[in-house]
Amino acid sequence: MTNSLQAILTRLAVISIALSVDEVVTVPAGTFTKCIKVVGRGSTRKNIGPLMGSAKVEVEYYSWYAAGIGMVKAVMKESSNHLMVGAGEGNLQLESFK
Repeated sequence: MTNSLQAILTRLAVISIALSVDEVVTVPAGTFTKCIKVVGRGSTRKNIGPLMGSAKVEVEYYSWYAAGIGMVKAVMKESSNHLMVGAGEGNLQLESFK
């Protein structure tokens, strides 16, 4: 890992809890019933340089797990109070399985 990459990466503790055990989830691979829905949240502060100061970064994710399959869907969101850090969202869906 390069020094510049190490400077960007920050460890983040996330607390996760199961919200539901009876979710119905439809993704390209099909419809799954009785899925477990898990939510995780965490935040950290990152110093992004002497001129930029520090940024608070918050993450939140939701994931759904089907019995005998594993994770079938996930939604991840990241936000920050700093203009230079920005925000983003990512989605994962199971396309197929055997």
